[in-house]
Amino acid sequence: MPLLLIFKGSLTYVPSWWKGLDYIFLLLSFLAVYRSTQTTSKAFMKVLFWGSWFVLTFVILNEKLELLPLPEVSILLPTLSLIFLHEYNRRYCTCATDKCCTK
Repeated sequence: MPLLLIFKGSLTYVPSWWKGLDYIFLLLSFLAVYRSTQTTSKAFMKVLFWGSWFVLTFVILNEKLELLPLPEVSILLPTLSLIFLHEYNRRYCTCATDKCCTK
């Protein structure tokens, strides 16, 4: 999913239907972050996941509502952080059983 945002940022023309995908992406990324925070064995990963997701949500909503003048590349930091966090969590922090996870 985050790779779609990187692809979107490189487009010079964005069709109108593509703009609606941002909300679908936010929902799907919320579900992915929620699931990842349920299976991680590290408490700090939960904070990083939710922090990145909230920054991503702010950047996307800011783009739609034009609240602050942010450059287009501002979406890359939270997007890349979510990619990195998911990969790191998958390799080093995912529980094999429910007993190791922090509830």
